[in-house]
Amino acid sequence: MSSLATSLLIVAGVGLVAIVVYNVWLGRQRAKSLLSSEGDAGSGERDAGLRASSEGGSAGQRQEPRLGGGGGGGDVPADPPVPGISPATDCIVELPLEEAMSGEQLMTLLKGLRRVGAKPVIVEGQSADGEDGIWAVLEPGSNYRAVRIAILLANRHGPLNAMEYSEFVGALQDLAELLPALADTPEMSEVLANARELDMLCAQLDAQIGVNVIAPEPVTVEALASLGRLLGLHDRGAGRLARLGAAGETVFTLALGESARTLNFLLDVPRTSAAEKPLEQMFECAKQFAQRLYAEVVDDSGRPLDDTAIAAIGRQLDVRYASLEAAGFPAGSPVALRLFN
Repeated sequence: MSSLATSLLIVAGVGLVAIVVYNVWLGRQRAKSLLSSEGDAGSGERDAGLRASSEGGSAGQRQEPRLGGGGGGGDVPADPPVPGISPATDCIVELPLEEAMSGEQLMTLLKGLRRVGAKPVIVEGQSADGEDGIWAVLEPGSNYRAVRIAILLANRHGPLNAMEYSEFVGALQDLAELLPALADTPEMSEVLANARELDMLCAQLDAQIGVNVIAPEPVTVEALASLGRLLGLHDRGAGRLARLGAAGETVFTLALGESARTLNFLLDVPRTSAAEKPLEQMFECAKQFAQRLYAEVVDDSGRPLDDTAIAAIGRQLDVRYASLEAAGFPAGSPVALRLFN
């Protein structure tokens, strides 16, 4: 084989490996990105706005608080899952019943079907007591002529995969034999394609914003909790605090960083309603902590943050909220809580 042919084979092989690596990376990433501004904070609003979190700013470039992907979801206490399914976000299988069954009977049969792999499952029933055809969560004391079971197509663990879907189908077939009913499940290839498409959309919309307070001395867990209560935060245990909204939802969280001198404030954008003005609340709380600890509010590079910088980030945040709304996943809504979890 000539040296030219060998070189061409090597180039082709490298290209193939690069494509495979990229596809694996794409399937696992959840919009890990960094919201930054060029030069002065006042002129920091950019059309692109988002950067991969692995990118570091150059020496002359200001690093604003991160607007990153849901990979850090472990730092955000998850709110209870909210029922409500949709063909846009779930694979839904309807099971018409040969005879009406009580809510108690169905709930007993379905009690083990809450989650498949990393994906939650929701069950709804169609009442046999009326002709409205409305689907709702199963309740004791009601009778049902059909049930439908839905598995979420994507969340921060990634898209529904073949193993999860196969397990879901197997559970439905077992259930159908017990009811009895006919479980007409969609083709796996179609379901997984929809899951990947939804996951890619959510990756583009997912974001978290963090700011830090750097204290001159280490802060104990007890001192953090005491000061947090004074400033209206609720103790979530394990050194974590949260500001709660009017309905008890999480607005932002606070926890000690890797260093006991660092306090990390985090806003989980898709899970927090814009109506709460969470960025303003979080930054004001960070400033109050800084005043009491004789500390500074800084970005990820340790550079001080001020109202002008936060205002620039707020403008980009407004764009992200509008994008979530346009996609049908308003921040803080039941569907957003399910997808970004």
